[in-house]
Amino acid sequence: MKYYRGFKKDVKKHSGKLSTAMSKLPLYLKIDSLSEQGINTKDFSNLYSFINSKEYMTQDYNAQCKIW
Repeated sequence: MKYYRGFKKDVKKHSGKLSTAMSKLPLYLKIDSLSEQGINTKDFSNLYSFINSKEYMTQDYNAQCKIW
């Protein structure tokens, strides 16, 4: 952790808050919904397409990196 030496410590200290906040983001709600849909239909192609989309890449980056 060259640039953020306290990263691991901060993640451990605030893991509950981070998990709660991130689970409410539209990105992760959509993943949950598409996962459930895939389980029910035995077809995960919509989830696969979303995870490989530009929309997902942008939202995932913003959700994980911009909080720091």
